[in-house]
Amino acid sequence: MRGVYRDAVFDAFGGRIADTGWRNNTIVESAWPLIAGLLKNDPVVRGILFWAVGTGRAEWDASPPAVDTAATRLMDEVDRVAVSPETIRYIGADGDPVETPAACIEAGAAFTWNRDRTLREFGLFGGDATEAAGSGTLINYVIHPRVDIPAGRALTRRLRFTLASDAGIRWHSIPPHWLAEVSAERIDGVGEVSAEILNRAGVSTIGDLARVEPMEMGSDLDLMRVVELRSKARLALRTAAGLKPVAGLNDRTAWEVLSTPVNDLIAQARGASEAVLRLTEQVGALQLTLDNRYLRQVTVGRLAQRA
Repeated sequence: MRGVYRDAVFDAFGGRIADTGWRNNTIVESAWPLIAGLLKNDPVVRGILFWAVGTGRAEWDASPPAVDTAATRLMDEVDRVAVSPETIRYIGADGDPVETPAACIEAGAAFTWNRDRTLREFGLFGGDATEAAGSGTLINYVIHPRVDIPAGRALTRRLRFTLASDAGIRWHSIPPHWLAEVSAERIDGVGEVSAEILNRAGVSTIGDLARVEPMEMGSDLDLMRVVELRSKARLALRTAAGLKPVAGLNDRTAWEVLSTPVNDLIAQARGASEAVLRLTEQVGALQLTLDNRYLRQVTVGRLAQRA
């Protein structure tokens, strides 16, 4: 399952003054037991009930943290609204609401305040959630760029969950690797301009880029360019996840492995020729995906670590 969300801000007269477009969000681990309970027809389990928002932390403005998939509540929840059944709809393949069950559902919520609000996070709660802050089961969690909502203005949010087949989410089978949390700028071809565009769309890490839906990125980046960058991110993660340490070479940077004759590498690895050949192939694949400056910094030993 994957999800995207969209924010829109309206003035007191109902005019739209801001719209983020569709951005990625994170399904947290606590969502899966909830879904299992729904499939089992557990009488005490319910789906989406409340949409909560929070102020987060001021330091996130300079350096937003990666979302913790083990999170069970917001960092600093300040408000929540009930998600009425009427705002939960099936979405067809063309992106429009449909009456019959579909693999995508959309939920919506509207917030208004009589004083200024600063928001940096939100999440949906189900299970046994009530109006009490932090109650219930957290389904998804988003840390987003700071949003300042003046008193009297309305914030509307929409979120879509898509249940895809294994073919549609195959990249998720990659074993966890710390490279997923590295800045997307480390991917070859992501310069300052494209990094800024990606960041505005909620894509800040290599993991984000590997999950991105090109059709939901808008027109600021060429569609095929997004597809290319996503492919590089996925290849980088798959390659790094399969890389194994080689005794005698773990302190070498990836760039040194690329620029050193294979026979010299085999000698340094005490004759482990098969392991060296496999390593050079893997590092060669990383050269196709990662920025050369980064390859000059990261060592084989570090790349071989999953976390």
